Amino acid sequence: MMSCAVVVAVVPDYHIRPHPPRILEPPVLGGARNRGSSQLQELVLAWDRMWWFLWAGELRPSVHEQRKSSFFLNFFRFASWFWFGPAQRTTVLVLVLGERLKNRTEPNFGIPSLQGLKFFVTSRKDPHLVAHLKSFEDKQFYRLEQMPIEEAKADIMTYLNASLSYLKDMRAMEKLVTQAAGLFIYAMTVVKYLEGRTIPGRKEAICRLLDSGIPKEMPLLDGLYFRVLEGAFAGVRDDDVKRWLDILHTSLCSAEPPSLPLVAELLFPPDEHEPDSTVIHTETAGHVIAGLHAVLYTENDKVFSYHKSFTDFIFDKNRAKHFACEQAKHHRLLTKACFRVMDRLKFNIANIESSYILDHDNPALLKAVEQNIPPALSYSCRNWGYHLSAVTASDSEDFCGILSKFLQLRILFWIEAMNLLGYRGLCSPMLRAAGERVRKHSSRLADNLAEATNFAMYFSSSPASLSTPHPYLSVLAMWPRDLEPCGDWRLHFPGIPCFTSASQQSGSTQLITVDVESSVMAVAVSTNGNHIVSGSWDNSVRVWDASTGEQLKELNGHTARVTSVAFSTDRNHIVSGSGDKSVRVWDASTGEQLKELNGHTARVTSVAFSTDRNHIVSGSGDKSVRVWDTLTGEQLKDLNGHSDWVTSVAFSTDGNHIVKSVRVWDASTGSDDYIREKVRGSNRYTGWLLSPSHPLPLIFVPPDALLPDSSNILTIPRSASSFIDLTNVTFGVGWANCYRP
Repeated sequence: MMSCAVVVAVVPDYHIRPHPPRILEPPVLGGARNRGSSQLQELVLAWDRMWWFLWAGELRPSVHEQRKSSFFLNFFRFASWFWFGPAQRTTVLVLVLGERLKNRTEPNFGIPSLQGLKFFVTSRKDPHLVAHLKSFEDKQFYRLEQMPIEEAKADIMTYLNASLSYLKDMRAMEKLVTQAAGLFIYAMTVVKYLEGRTIPGRKEAICRLLDSGIPKEMPLLDGLYFRVLEGAFAGVRDDDVKRWLDILHTSLCSAEPPSLPLVAELLFPPDEHEPDSTVIHTETAGHVIAGLHAVLYTENDKVFSYHKSFTDFIFDKNRAKHFACEQAKHHRLLTKACFRVMDRLKFNIANIESSYILDHDNPALLKAVEQNIPPALSYSCRNWGYHLSAVTASDSEDFCGILSKFLQLRILFWIEAMNLLGYRGLCSPMLRAAGERVRKHSSRLADNLAEATNFAMYFSSSPASLSTPHPYLSVLAMWPRDLEPCGDWRLHFPGIPCFTSASQQSGSTQLITVDVESSVMAVAVSTNGNHIVSGSWDNSVRVWDASTGEQLKELNGHTARVTSVAFSTDRNHIVSGSGDKSVRVWDASTGEQLKELNGHTARVTSVAFSTDRNHIVSGSGDKSVRVWDTLTGEQLKDLNGHSDWVTSVAFSTDGNHIVKSVRVWDASTGSDDYIREKVRGSNRYTGWLLSPSHPLPLIFVPPDALLPDSSNILTIPRSASSFIDLTNVTFGVGWANCYRP
């Protein structure tokens, strides 16, 4: 008979950043030989490589798709060979997936080079998975609800005979199988319920269970769960029952499997008069979970439920009675607990010594984060939004005061901590959701949360997030000062740079970055701010949703790079100029090309609409400026006089004048306090300002800010320049002096 091995890979239930599944040492079936622990370690390493590769493929599927099948195939061959050798290659890989996986993508069973493999999939009736499996041409479904009850009873009898051998051939065994009524989870819970007892004690417990007196109208599994809870809470003092229930409910309501110390810290604030209070509360939590070992268990110091049916039972007041958990009420308790724990947040919590060093270049940072952001604080930072979202709308008003206090300053320390933990991308969604929940209670608070959301979004998506000192030194320094709550934050940071710009006065700040997948030569925003148009090196014009970054249209027609784009004031038309010497007019709603304006003898460098939409102006490398009739496409004027390329043109607001000159001011006598870092092999700026004495980052400034170069300032007269005052700023080792409590 062909030998068979089972390789079990347990996929973690709760994760935002993925972790490779754990491979358990498999049982050896059919006479297969175990090839040793070193081979198992190599198998685990191979699995980890494949897992990380496939996860990266989810991020960039076009890059990884062609190699995905070879990774799968090599892993299966590798696993089979190590357990059986080259001759016996029947391998079963069991992927154990959790109940609460967030990733809804469908598994790819259709890799051509893996044909011949058979996949056995068992799950609840997940609609996505069922629909995916139904799409297979060759499939067989086996539905448990259609399974003959006698067959289920026989399987349960086999399981119980193996697990409760001292009851084999006894009448109690038959009654137990009958009472299970085909539910394997019932049988498993009974086995867990009896663990830790002597054999006489087990027999006595079974007798009580079979003659429990539970109402007949109560479902069998509910009755078993009720009996387990009654046994665990038997003898508990009345004044301790609520504490015990809070421990149970927290274990089931947490956003991720909690540790016992985490449960204790969330529920019971440390007592300054009792130094060992946390230890005592942790021991109490452990005692409660141990008493519920039939339905809960600990693994790697985390608390898990054996089956979701128990969680469903506890969350149903009609089923669990006085043991039930009112979810909204308990999430309210946990939300307040998270904010209480976050009171420990402070400025520079990881004691970062120098602002010059990027986080990934700081070898001591990981240990410092672990030491200064303990598990309870980490959990609270990452999950207060999860608990707040489960609070009833009527109770949200209770959190207005808490959120207002949080916004005063501690929110900055929270963003800092989230960056250190690697979860900065969660900041803006959490703040946005919080603002939506409190808007009907306080519109001002909601507006302040919206501004904080923008701040967090900007920081999270900018290179400033590469160095944790820079939400203060860079982002807060560049943020508009007159908007709440950011203006109040600056009062606590007199030692950060002072940044002045025209865009700052209007409150405009880059919030999102759009990946165009080609070098962008030009961008423009529609007058209502809803759409963005871009011109690219790949000859295309693209239209984007300004709020989401989603591409709406791609306008093709140019035969060379697109160097300039603009919207008409009514947002109905787009004009573009290109290296193909043409100016083209497009319908903004349909993407249709309406006109092609030819006449320039060199690349078109700049285009613009007049405010009345009747005229288009273009500048070119042929040293000319031309004015066109928008409706007919006729060239109306050819303005000559430049002795070199015209690189920028614009109409005055009244439409009577055209700005077409660029002035250069000598700045050789000005301050040389920084060097603007450029992208390697390009003239584009990265946004980092470097110290002239050493190539270390001082601060991050939006790359499009008009700042003095080392020799001159280039600007269009109608544009404002930006200035940075570094007079009172200390960088490097003394950076933390920027803060005043």
